[in-house]
Amino acid sequence: MNWLRFMLVTGLVLLPAGCSDKVILAAGCPLPLLECGTECVDAQYNPDHCGVCDNVCANDELCDDGQCTFACVGGTTECGNACVDLNNDPANCGMCGTSCGTGFCSGGVCVSS
Repeated sequence: MNWLRFMLVTGLVLLPAGCSDKVILAAGCPLPLLECGTECVDAQYNPDHCGVCDNVCANDELCDDGQCTFACVGGTTECGNACVDLNNDPANCGMCGTSCGTGFCSGGVCVSS
């Protein structure tokens, strides 16, 4: 696993040479997640935090690319009340409801971290 992917998945940040030789945990959520209150969410597809924290989509709407909408677009698939990319969503990897647990989703396949 390359260092960039390791840092994105784990949320760890390496300090530049000369500052420290230690690895520190970054505050907040790992990219691309957004910190909303006490949880890390994907604001691109979360209907309770669509685009930004606390922007709740109506009951008949889905969140797709950070916008409340009535239909999934851009190659996303409806899973429950959210539009997700089955190729990289760790909660819906390859098909709705397939969770990667602590791993990540790549190309619709769960990969352990």
